[in-house]
Amino acid sequence: MALEDLLGGLGDLANPFGAPAQGQWNLARGTYVNADGDSVVFFFETKDPDISQKTGIDQTVDAGGRRIAVYEYPYKDGQRLDDIGRRGFNFTFNIKFWGLNYQEKFKDFYNTVIDSKGIGTLTHPTLSPIFGSFQVRFRDFEFLHRYDEYNAITIKAVFLEDSTQDITTQDSAVVSSDSQIRAGLQTLVDTQAAVSSAISAVSALLLLPSSIQNAMNQRINSITGQLSRLFGQLGATFSSDSSLQAISQAALPLAGGVTELNSGTQTNNNTTQTLPPVFQVGFDPTTDAAIQNNLQDFVNANQITQQQAVFSANQGRAAITAAINEAYNNLGNYADEIVLLYRQLSVSVQTTVEAAISAQSKVILYTTTDDMSLRRVAFLNGLDPDRQNDIEALNPYLGSINFVPRGTTLVIPAA
Repeated sequence: MALEDLLGGLGDLANPFGAPAQGQWNLARGTYVNADGDSVVFFFETKDPDISQKTGIDQTVDAGGRRIAVYEYPYKDGQRLDDIGRRGFNFTFNIKFWGLNYQEKFKDFYNTVIDSKGIGTLTHPTLSPIFGSFQVRFRDFEFLHRYDEYNAITIKAVFLEDSTQDITTQDSAVVSSDSQIRAGLQTLVDTQAAVSSAISAVSALLLLPSSIQNAMNQRINSITGQLSRLFGQLGATFSSDSSLQAISQAALPLAGGVTELNSGTQTNNNTTQTLPPVFQVGFDPTTDAAIQNNLQDFVNANQITQQQAVFSANQGRAAITAAINEAYNNLGNYADEIVLLYRQLSVSVQTTVEAAISAQSKVILYTTTDDMSLRRVAFLNGLDPDRQNDIEALNPYLGSINFVPRGTTLVIPAA
């Protein structure tokens, strides 16, 4: 045994981590694939795989952590901490290319990594065997040439984890025309029941005359009829045939305003027939069965243009404004609950019409995964954080723009 081998063996025994690995390294091949699909190998997982492929890594530094918000209070000892999520990874590599063709390897790395935009896929030599590949963006580089390293270059390369795709696809869902119309009808049903109940409770508390109570109930019944007519026309015009039955069934619990929902007339063979509404309100089962059996006739009689839909929506929101003013005039501060219900309905009318008449919905449903502010909601959905005001306008029922409880479903702009 040569002296250097013996000394090397003694050094292995002195190493508290054991003898260095021999032969195959316990690493993955380091690669980067850019947004265009071009790939580059910056590290081979085997020793000297090819005399012409000299690549190596001095070290990797992978930084991360948790985002901790610190809250301090005057005249109170200590502080309160809030974990608001994991930080993204920062991957830093010291990559070495050497050998007679190191310039070609360097050029390939420059073109594929440094001179390319967009999200890429990083296979990390030490972490990918455990966690798989990472979605990243390249950020920083440094090139180092040394006088005592011929035909070689050291590249310091920094990649940042990019979770954009996971955030936008897992936490949000674009609202389809069909689902939004059903949601609008359900909001209409809930609002009518809740407003009528609130009117009765407050009227009894304030000993209001029955004439005032009846007038306010007539107002909500009129709005219900007006908006159910609009939602029915939206469904007849913009919904898919497969969802039409489901949308019509969603309107069944509605009561009041039946006479306003006549869908018009139809002439066949010189005979004029009066048609019931597309989305029936309070009819008996026999009449309802007749409507469903002739659904296409009712659909044809309820077509509406985009301009007409917007005009009808504005009329509906004007009627809601009048109802809010009436509630304040008659009930004062006791009208707050009723006003909140009306405002929610007004937002529902707007989002329902937008979803129906747009080629792609302009609103998104987002369910918060943690307690968060509206600025964070905007950021997580690719919006400017200052658009928290737009989100607040679409969700008037929120108690605070700085604290939205986990599990809250919000309506937010799609872009």
